Amino acid sequence: MAFNGELFEIFSQLPAKSIFKLASVAKCCDEFSSEDLFVKKQSQNMVHKNNSAFFMQQSSYQMFMGVPEFHVMPGEENSSGVSNKSLDFLRKFGRLLGSSNGLVCCRKASEKSIDNELFICNPATQRWLCIPDPWRFQEPKPVCNVVFQCNMGPSDEFPSNNFLMVLQPTEFWSSDLMCKIYSPAEGIWEERGLINFGARRILFESLVYQKGVFYFLSDCLTSHWTWKRAEKVCSHKCWGSVLFHPYSNTLRPCGDGATPDPK
Repeated sequence: MAFNGELFEIFSQLPAKSIFKLASVAKCCDEFSSEDLFVKKQSQNMVHKNNSAFFMQQSSYQMFMGVPEFHVMPGEENSSGVSNKSLDFLRKFGRLLGSSNGLVCCRKASEKSIDNELFICNPATQRWLCIPDPWRFQEPKPVCNVVFQCNMGPSDEFPSNNFLMVLQPTEFWSSDLMCKIYSPAEGIWEERGLINFGARRILFESLVYQKGVFYFLSDCLTSHWTWKRAEKVCSHKCWGSVLFHPYSNTLRPCGDGATPDPK
């Protein structure tokens, strides 16, 4: 980076939206915003800040569209946001399954036959990474219970930049879930054995990651009527539960930068 250490630190504290604004008027800003060292530093800094926005989406079967909405936290209107191109794509094609530290894991909700149903994207940078189908040769496609988490600090907790695991039923109405973990290096899914949560329905969208352990919630003590308050901030009626996906405005890398939109 051509600037001195002080400017490096200052710019790395800015959200991705502000950095892109600077890059549009200053060539030097455009150059350093793509440098690996700066991108990593900015992503680490954003982890220590509160989430500036969130996606909201009505809960429904994953192969049906539940139009995602993007909402910015009060006071963050000028510094947080994603491009209209990214929002348009997610609204037309994507089904949000999870989010972590600036990246969003989606399932493509479409009637068309496609090779890659899953993808990870950074809406701020418009970078997309297609993931091989974990249900290859399996019909009909099952509901995808996703565990998605990005590395959060300088010490990598996972072998790669992010951790992606799916839990899928072995048979129709079976409580046994096959655990598969995606290996980015080989581009394949690895089976890790069966998990059984019993008769209790697990809310995979509400997981919490802490010190190497994933914690899940169940729906045994919740009611969808408690979500009716969401209609105050949601532009469409909520006939059932609503899923919230926190979002932070980072430059976290996703894909090689040349990956086209997975349409």
